Amino acid sequence: MFNKNLSLFIFCLVLIGVTDFFRGATAEDAPILHDSDVDFFDLDESQDLSTESNFDIEETSAIIESYPEAIKLTQNLPTEIQALSEPNKWHFLIQPSLYVPLTIYGDATVGRLNGDFAIGAAQIRKSIKDDLNLAFFGRAQAWRPDYRLGVFTEFDYLSLTSERSITRPILFPNTPGPIPVTLNAAVDSKIWSFSLGGAYRFYDRTKINPTEVKTEYDLGPLVFDVFGGLNVTGIDLDFNLNTNIGQRAGLDASKTITSPILGGRFRYNFSPQIAWVTSGSVSGFGIEGLTQWNLNTGVDWLFSDKTSLGAGYRFGYTGYNSNLRNNADFGLNVNQNGPYVNLSFRF
Repeated sequence: MFNKNLSLFIFCLVLIGVTDFFRGATAEDAPILHDSDVDFFDLDESQDLSTESNFDIEETSAIIESYPEAIKLTQNLPTEIQALSEPNKWHFLIQPSLYVPLTIYGDATVGRLNGDFAIGAAQIRKSIKDDLNLAFFGRAQAWRPDYRLGVFTEFDYLSLTSERSITRPILFPNTPGPIPVTLNAAVDSKIWSFSLGGAYRFYDRTKINPTEVKTEYDLGPLVFDVFGGLNVTGIDLDFNLNTNIGQRAGLDASKTITSPILGGRFRYNFSPQIAWVTSGSVSGFGIEGLTQWNLNTGVDWLFSDKTSLGAGYRFGYTGYNSNLRNNADFGLNVNQNGPYVNLSFRF
């Protein structure tokens, strides 16, 4: 019994010694704090740290006051980002159109010769197939962010060919009787027109799309444009005459005229995707003998975010009449009408 108690007592002593040993090793690894080290963390030193912190704050405030513009820019950053997120850019439109004049009629004058011509739908189809005589027009527009002021450019092109034969009996000298003479006349004419100018748009600001204005469809139901600028029109005429008895005559001439152009465009938006558009313009105004006008009316369908398909009918007239003082002078009057289709690309 005594031996057991002694063994237990010795085991406790060993355990206590081992514990003290490990405590000593840990204490040796830790840095020894002297009185001066302890004094470092007293209340007075804490006050010194507070003073140093106050110095840092004052120095930072001085730096901030030295750069007021930078601080102002930082404060206004959310507002600038919000402004950039709003639509604040110009609106652009490109609209190529294909035009098929089902009816063309008029007259051409060369010197003292005058010839009427008319081209119907059957001849137009044949001309498209054989001679690739087509008509097309297109326009491009650029509008300010609010869609009020804009600039535009337009281009029109018309090519037509007409042939006509007339047979008449003519009595020549020293002939026993009248001889049938066939007069063959061919008129090949090309008319092109280029316009450049400015435009102003009227619409009700209280009825625009409150969410975002991306296209003309967002400007309310009624939209009206007035535009004006300069127009350059070119007329090329190739006039040929021949007979079955060997006589020939012809003229190949051209004329380019610059004149003002005025016009308007009415638009009614039935819905955010469907609109009716009617536009017209007048140019020439008799300057150098030129008078020209065009009228288009049709529907426009916005089938994607910024692309629309249009279809309608077009009427046009071009008249040029010179003084016809010599055989090199000419005149041309062309009326034409027919359907058109176009695509409008906005960005």
